[in-house]
Amino acid sequence: MNNFNIKLTLYKSRTYADKKHPVMIRVSKNNKKKYISTGFTALPKEWDKRASRFRKNYPNHVKRNLLIYKMLEKGLQIADELNQSDRPSSLDIFRERYHKGNVSQNISLFDYFKERISDLEANGKIGNSKTYNDSLNAFRRFAPGKPEFSDVSPKLLAKFETFLRRNDWTDGGISVVMRTMRATFNHAIRYGVCKPEFYPFNIYEIKKLKAKPKRRALTREDVRKIEMFNTTLYPELTNARNYFVFSYYTRGMNFADMIRLRWDESINNGKIVYYREKTGGKFTIGILKPVKEILNYYFTLGNPAGYIFPVLLKEEMTEKQIFWRKKRKLKEYNSRLREIAALVGVKNDLTSYVARHSFATNLKQAGAQTNIIKDLLGHSDTRTTETYLKSFSDQELDQVSELLLK
Repeated sequence: MNNFNIKLTLYKSRTYADKKHPVMIRVSKNNKKKYISTGFTALPKEWDKRASRFRKNYPNHVKRNLLIYKMLEKGLQIADELNQSDRPSSLDIFRERYHKGNVSQNISLFDYFKERISDLEANGKIGNSKTYNDSLNAFRRFAPGKPEFSDVSPKLLAKFETFLRRNDWTDGGISVVMRTMRATFNHAIRYGVCKPEFYPFNIYEIKKLKAKPKRRALTREDVRKIEMFNTTLYPELTNARNYFVFSYYTRGMNFADMIRLRWDESINNGKIVYYREKTGGKFTIGILKPVKEILNYYFTLGNPAGYIFPVLLKEEMTEKQIFWRKKRKLKEYNSRLREIAALVGVKNDLTSYVARHSFATNLKQAGAQTNIIKDLLGHSDTRTTETYLKSFSDQELDQVSELLLK
């Protein structure tokens, strides 16, 4: 049964440079929430929380309240229609119904970018919102003012690429910006904000910007050096050593996923069970001996917040708080890994991501079937890899992983 609830709210988890927060439409169902931007911002003193409206000290408050009430009315109407329907609906369906034809045709590219940033951040996608914000700032420096979608031609994008190169951007960085631009155009076309004939990426090609991959994988001998590293004289390097070894023996688990593992949710019947943050794919991984030793170590230490690793130390943290905590601790982790590399004689540039490449490469060298691990970490699109791996059972993958212990 559908049970959508709608409310106008001042979203204080995002604060702009002028200290204002976005005014959002909060849509909730079954204790899950999503937010839809109204395009307005306000200071806390300008917002009446109880009445969900602008106070009299907000510029042109009467007209602005009429506008947001009109948006709220549309949301209530859609919610009522979905609640009356016998067909189950999701928050994503609600948002798509709401956005269809809702945004002004005259909105500038920059304003639409800002809406996307607010929506992403409000819905907990902090990493994506930062990528969009970085891309917007880069394009702003290149093309100040308020360009329309129709202004962005293939020729302009080529000039933008040249501008980024002159400012020491790499092919990989330029590719991220251009793919974000393309996603913004696709989103705007989908919701009727941008006409399809203004789409510039039919001519401008992003694939030529593909960055050349660096050789990241360690040999099995180098991994063993890190695994056998005695941290007694270097206690500050203990966590970095443990995180790397844990990642290596859990099929190259990403740091962002490791820090979210909880004792009460992630350990089940001798397996580690988690959903990958980047793709949402579910993984069930057998606990090998080195992983068990690391789990025992952190179980003894304890974490009042219930997480396995001592990175997230509070139970209730917003996605934004988790994002910045992860960013800071990952930087510290990589710095410590480079110290370990120097101490044990590993010449590669050692980072957290090396564990993923080393896992796959060492399995190949150990004689595992290529058709199982072939692109476990090598696909440029991780969803392709995960779709491919669904054809193999967790037991098969665990058996292959055990080759690393030999």
